Amino acid sequence: MVAYHFPPCTGSSGIQRTLKFSRYLPDYGWQPIVLSPHPRVYPSVRQDLMREIHPDAIVKRVWAIDISRHLSINGIYISSMALPDRWSSWILSAVPAGISLIKKYKPQYIWSTYPIATAHVIALLLNRITKVPLIADFRDPMLYENWPVKPILRSIHGSIERKVVHASKKIIVTTPSTRKLYRQRYPELPDDRWDVVSNGYDEENFSGENYSDPIENNHGKLLLVHSGLMEPEDRDPSTFFRVLSSLKEAGKINADNIAVVLRATGHDSVFEKQIAQLNIQDIVTLQGHISYSEALQEMQVADGLLLFQGRTCNRQIPAKIYEYLRAYKPILAMADHAGDTAALLRDSDIDTIAAIDSFEEIYKQFVEFLDMLKNGAAPVAQKATVEKYSRRALTRDLAKIFDNLDSTA
Repeated sequence: MVAYHFPPCTGSSGIQRTLKFSRYLPDYGWQPIVLSPHPRVYPSVRQDLMREIHPDAIVKRVWAIDISRHLSINGIYISSMALPDRWSSWILSAVPAGISLIKKYKPQYIWSTYPIATAHVIALLLNRITKVPLIADFRDPMLYENWPVKPILRSIHGSIERKVVHASKKIIVTTPSTRKLYRQRYPELPDDRWDVVSNGYDEENFSGENYSDPIENNHGKLLLVHSGLMEPEDRDPSTFFRVLSSLKEAGKINADNIAVVLRATGHDSVFEKQIAQLNIQDIVTLQGHISYSEALQEMQVADGLLLFQGRTCNRQIPAKIYEYLRAYKPILAMADHAGDTAALLRDSDIDTIAAIDSFEEIYKQFVEFLDMLKNGAAPVAQKATVEKYSRRALTRDLAKIFDNLDSTA
């Protein structure tokens, strides 16, 4: 398993995907061997997830640097050195280490996971050198209609994707729309080359220590929480902020009856200005990182959970949505109605959805959402639906894919 995102890395939901697959695969007859970069390459680390690595897992960490941090001067670095991404140096150590691991353990498959393109490059090279069959995991598509924007990066991503797709015995994606995209992009490949294994949640992570309400002495306020990254390009909350400002000016909400927590957005400096300009800083607070376990518990003490997903991400489903569903809390989603995120929510009997850029829709849906919260009438997912997305169930699905593949090159 070639994966950049692995404990003690923080800041990406992709950590959970590889971590849980590697943790539960032994239960289904597969022994994982994880090839990951040295923790120095991560901008931030936490030790709390280290204990979740399977005690029998073989984890090889090798030298790598982040060009933008380790070879920059005043934040400036040679961009050609950061192709296909800032961690391309990982190739130099990972390929020899991978060859050594393959000689020693003789694995049946090489599995690699994107969105760090270098991971796929490493896996492709190991496949070519050792002839061990390749299985490629695309958590996100490598190419969208308008992304990457830079021509050279778009060309390189396209080249890597084509080579990996054609070299792989199986390509795994996380959403139905991504599978459809790739089937259309590569019509020469058979339909059974593609499989969907979604992201999910882990039941074990929902049984941690008690976590106190993030709004001290809540005094009966409705607490709404958004957990995780909010990229302004793809998860823009500005229209939602304007709705809050309008409702505040109309006297329909205030700091005494509602509190909105945006947890670890990754773009606090951008949102801080918007919040101040709209005079809603008494309602909306930007909170820093907490442990993964604490973040899950924060979801469970909230009255409602907020989700933002722009139409540029219609083929993606944010990993947090599965944790939101498992928290069994009402969800207000500001997402494109035609996207996979909205489709998943509707399939889970949750219809509290408004277009992320529509003031009118968000205003109407938000007012109705608050009323439903007050009356205990907001929809939540049913247990039978939620359990389909447990990490154990999804790992079982992945193991079946391995079981049914012919491991010959």
